[in-house]
Amino acid sequence: VTLTYSLGLCVFYRWPVPEHTPYSYKPMGTTVTCSVAGFFFHFLAASILYSLVLSIFFLLTIRYEFREDFIAKRVEPFFHGIALLLPLVTGIVLAVAGYMNPLKVLSGYCYLADYPYGCDSESQTSESSGVYNNDSNHCIRGGSAKLRGTIGSIVVTVFGFVIILSMISI
Repeated sequence: VTLTYSLGLCVFYRWPVPEHTPYSYKPMGTTVTCSVAGFFFHFLAASILYSLVLSIFFLLTIRYEFREDFIAKRVEPFFHGIALLLPLVTGIVLAVAGYMNPLKVLSGYCYLADYPYGCDSESQTSESSGVYNNDSNHCIRGGSAKLRGTIGSIVVTVFGFVIILSMISI
């Protein structure tokens, strides 16, 4: 899991960004390579979720003294499902739906972003130079990806804090 994240950071830096992308140093990729790189970057969630289920595993074995065979048969498949399937499925859906695009802030990386830069999925008024997005501010790909990414981050953060607080209180 951590290896795929490292691939996302190291191997998929800069070259997968589509050619002619502004604010990026020597972009060489396509929208497909950008989507693949964004998927690996998204797969970081699997590492975070594995840390979460590992802490729940220790809680069940140490605090509540669950037997190892019970955990192996009943709990562990659920843990692997959460830690692997959730980021895998959401990453595939986001990549196929066109939400993985070049980032302006972290130029050289692809993740949840609207494409082209500065576009707005709800209006046609231009806030960018007009050269890159053909005098239109309409999103070609992504369309409210930042909003969805922010909501997803908030949900994961709140979920993590709830679990941490519940473990501390036990």
